[in-house]
Amino acid sequence: MITDKDIVKLKEVFATKEDLNVVKTDVSVLKTDVSTLKTDVAILKTDVKELKEDISSVKEMTQGIMTGIDKIAVKIDDLHYEYVALKLSDDRQNRQIHQIAKKIDLKLEV
Repeated sequence: MITDKDIVKLKEVFATKEDLNVVKTDVSVLKTDVSTLKTDVAILKTDVKELKEDISSVKEMTQGIMTGIDKIAVKIDDLHYEYVALKLSDDRQNRQIHQIAKKIDLKLEV
């Protein structure tokens, strides 16, 4: 026959109804937490997707800007060469004018 002492020992080893209710409550809370986490993960996935699209758009804009800057740099380089050529021509013409003025004894005013 089972004594009260045996019942106390069995309660220590096996889960009681109250213990199972506590576990049931804990599992219910965990289910809610997991459900919330699933929702949060879904939202994060959407946010990450949007960020990837935004980054892609920024990359495209940056490439467009870089292309524009390259075109401007080429034009500036072309203008620099043109300026150098004009400066050389101007210097040459000024020398020629001074030589002509010197030969005809003409004083040039600055």
